[in-house]
Amino acid sequence: MNKQDLSNLKSWRKQHGLSQEKLARMAGIKLETYRKAELGRSKPIEATLSKLERAMSAVEAKTQTEKRTIPTKLSELKSWRQRFGLSQKMLSALSKISLATVGLIEAGRIRPHKKTLEKLADTIVNVESGAEVIKTPKRRAVVDHTAGQIRLSNIDIDLINLVLNMSRKKKIELLKTMM
Repeated sequence: MNKQDLSNLKSWRKQHGLSQEKLARMAGIKLETYRKAELGRSKPIEATLSKLERAMSAVEAKTQTEKRTIPTKLSELKSWRQRFGLSQKMLSALSKISLATVGLIEAGRIRPHKKTLEKLADTIVNVESGAEVIKTPKRRAVVDHTAGQIRLSNIDIDLINLVLNMSRKKKIELLKTMM
């Protein structure tokens, strides 16, 4: 990101309907740091510029993919979730929405508040763009942007955990039986 990009930061942000607070939060930088950069009062360090670039790229990707892949109706949320191999519990954890709320939304029993819809939309975009690290208790499936997506099923993760928790002797026995 160069100085010219910083001078267009405000118009870019407004074009995408973002507040300073939201873009700073998405970039993982302090609001004051963002405000100074947008006003041209200071040139951020390289790490801050990289964070801003990543956040801006994610917003651009969201804009491009939103029309194609985000469920247009809440009734499509369950099929979307299943397509990405997410349980309700995982979606709840990623979006920071209660598990009960996710269940009620999928069942069509409630119409979520605007803030809840925003959390769901952000989570959907992050999962689709590969920006999320999906964590569950004692389970972790990592998504790597540079090498593409790596998806592990719960069975794979359970097997890896089982092998990692084995004694050295049992690991050797297992290797011998596999050969």
